[in-house]
Amino acid sequence: MPLWPLLLYLLAATALAIGALRFRSGMLRRDAAVLIFAPLVFVGPALVSGDTLSPINRAYRVQPLDAHRELLLDRAPSAAILHDPFTMILPWRAAVRHAFTLGEWPLWNPWSRAGEPLAGLAQSAPYAPVNLLALAVPIEDEAALTGGLNLAIAGLGGFLALAAFGLSRRACLLGAVAWSSSGFLLFWLLWPVTPTLAFFPWVLWAAVRLAREPRLGNAALLTLALTLILLTGHSESVAHAVLVSAFCAAFVVPWRQARTALRAILLALAAGVVAATLSAFFLLPPLDAIDQTIELARRRGAPDRAFQARPLGSAMALLRAEFVPFAWGITNEEVGKNPRYGMTLYAPDRAFSGGLILALAVAGLGVGLAGPRRRLAAAGGALYLFGLLAGIGFRPLHELLKRLPIFDLALNNRLAFVGAFGLALLAAAAIDAWDSRPPLAPFRLPTLPGLPAVSLLTTGAAAALALLALLFWRDASALGLDGTTYLARTAWLVVPALGGAVFLAAARPRDLILLLVLAAHLAERRVESDYLFRPQARNAFFPRVAPLDAIPDPPEPQRMAALDFALPANMATHYGLEDLRGGNAMTLRRLAELKSAWRANGRSSSTLVQVSRADDPALNLLNVRYVLAARQRGVPSWYRPIAQGSSLALYENRRALPRAFLPRRVVFGSDPATLLSRAAAIGNYRRLATIEPIGRQVATHEQPNPRGRLSTRKNGLGLRIDADLAAPGWIVVSETHWRGWRATVAGRELPLAFADHAFLGIQAPAGRSRIDLTYRPRSFVWGLWISGTALVLLAGLAGAGLLRTKRLRPPAGPLSRHSRPNRVERSCATGSASPAGGLPFELPLTGLCRSPGAD
Repeated sequence: MPLWPLLLYLLAATALAIGALRFRSGMLRRDAAVLIFAPLVFVGPALVSGDTLSPINRAYRVQPLDAHRELLLDRAPSAAILHDPFTMILPWRAAVRHAFTLGEWPLWNPWSRAGEPLAGLAQSAPYAPVNLLALAVPIEDEAALTGGLNLAIAGLGGFLALAAFGLSRRACLLGAVAWSSSGFLLFWLLWPVTPTLAFFPWVLWAAVRLAREPRLGNAALLTLALTLILLTGHSESVAHAVLVSAFCAAFVVPWRQARTALRAILLALAAGVVAATLSAFFLLPPLDAIDQTIELARRRGAPDRAFQARPLGSAMALLRAEFVPFAWGITNEEVGKNPRYGMTLYAPDRAFSGGLILALAVAGLGVGLAGPRRRLAAAGGALYLFGLLAGIGFRPLHELLKRLPIFDLALNNRLAFVGAFGLALLAAAAIDAWDSRPPLAPFRLPTLPGLPAVSLLTTGAAAALALLALLFWRDASALGLDGTTYLARTAWLVVPALGGAVFLAAARPRDLILLLVLAAHLAERRVESDYLFRPQARNAFFPRVAPLDAIPDPPEPQRMAALDFALPANMATHYGLEDLRGGNAMTLRRLAELKSAWRANGRSSSTLVQVSRADDPALNLLNVRYVLAARQRGVPSWYRPIAQGSSLALYENRRALPRAFLPRRVVFGSDPATLLSRAAAIGNYRRLATIEPIGRQVATHEQPNPRGRLSTRKNGLGLRIDADLAAPGWIVVSETHWRGWRATVAGRELPLAFADHAFLGIQAPAGRSRIDLTYRPRSFVWGLWISGTALVLLAGLAGAGLLRTKRLRPPAGPLSRHSRPNRVERSCATGSASPAGGLPFELPLTGLCRSPGAD
């Protein structure tokens, strides 16, 4: 049983907890232990058993793995909705590992779509610290390890952020667990969304610290938090997290103290600039690549996209599911499987975090509005309402967000995470009220003798949830959800909330009571999100079966393709095979244009993710040497059978062109539209190619190309071409032409052009030459210089600061720094959260200033 991933998780999470404990937020070691072990409720079964959390069972629905379903054993299948982690994120991680194995920067992905950027996709996040740590385990264990660590990061950061609101230690612990186990974070765990938003509370906490106390140390913390969140790769989530953090911190800035406020603003801006420079080597390539994509053009051309806002009726329908997730008769297992449901009534962008947390949030809101902490309750309620409206696609809010830069191109319904954090804050406020001595309310809420108001309000909220479930039963039944399933789901929605209310009715021992409440919450969340965490058999992780095992791996590059729906796009990455097909969030605009022109001319039926004709001329151009097809399917006469499996046969395409070849004639010109139409009509790309030079204006004309010999070999992630030409001429290389390719001969750079609209053309010299073709965008080179320079400067400044501090340190004595009260002790003495002012709700540090007996 391989326990190394579990041990690595515990070591890494413990190191993070030790770092969090140093910030004197009131966190105790036992609190850190809870935050470390809480994620194991979800990823622990995979880490302990050695199985994989990746949804690989999806690959066994199609050929050739469909004939080997016995490898799946009797494991429950992963949810159909986990499509992107299966088809994109997991292959990207495999490509990143391959690049690091070669000792290269993970800049190019050769396995998909005739090649495409890898780090330039951003969401591959090759430099995120958690992903780098995961390289120490096999890829089968990566999903469970990174998932657990990201939830631990979210929980530890959540504790620090909630402590900044002045909540008690126990309140912070419950709020942190509620945040890290929220439905939003659990659903998006295998996407780059959750790894990014796991750092949201860290950014919020650092921003609030800096706003309260504008010092260089706090600016350094904000810089570190921003750098880490930038490296996680999900740009729109970064923008959302930074916007919300800045908005919250703005309420903390002491605006009446002009100099202090100005210093806080300048330090925050400086932290953002420094973080951007430190991560420039990662940020600049995606900014360079996105301008070349068809997706950017489409989003700019969609003034009112359906994914941004919903009609009022649809939004209100989704609102039901924020309180009763199964209100429309949709079970999680059916999502993505039944076309009747689709994503219309199932929205993964939810603020819902379980019935217990929702009931506690209602109690926190009620107690807060009736007591002195109205601003805390108002802040939590405002965050929840904002996230709720964003998640359901409330049109007025989305119309407002569309007017902001960056947000006009973002999926703003994912701001639902703000609602999840607001719920965690309100639930923590309820625990804080329960934990307070004396009671916070200046007057007593109506209570039964001996029962706290929090317990009664939680009971009432649980009863309200049960009533809502009863009211929605008719609609759910009409959609086919049987009564037994509906009753079971209602029980898991209501019973944990009632159990939490019963636990909170007791007064002591408080730590044990809180642990029981957390256990009830985690049990509820585990059952509700079980469909997301179903380990699959380790041996089923993409075994090399027939006829895939018959594809040779020569030093000369070659591609393969599977006809129709065999071997889903991107899956060839796991076998080390370069596939013509592929799918991701960024598509080269020129490649999409060429594919469309081919289909318009009737010369090709291939798309970016599917090939349905073996006689497609694109297969020859794109170096597709091997084709997988159903055994009973006919193929053209120039295909030679190689091997057969139980359902597929492997054929060799004897007309496939080499990766680099010399066309006999070229159509030379600078008019992209004219050359595109010519390229789409070519039947034999060995005889004719189009060449569009870069930076030169040339009238369209046809000319002969010199004869010669070429030999192509793989060279890391690039190519090495040995050429022997009778005269200077053009070499066509069927690698997609993204900006960043360089062709050199003995260090001298050769001119490049667009060949056949979307691929590489190299102007090679006469005679013998060795051409090294590498992909290294100038944006990456400049970013690397910027990041390296910033890192050196920061290290120098930090070293100089340490030396200066050491020289100015006073001698030990009764007035030394060891005898001075720390900031928390001074705050406890004064009774305020900060001398510079607090959050808009001006909370005392109740959790940090208790007497020892209170804990």
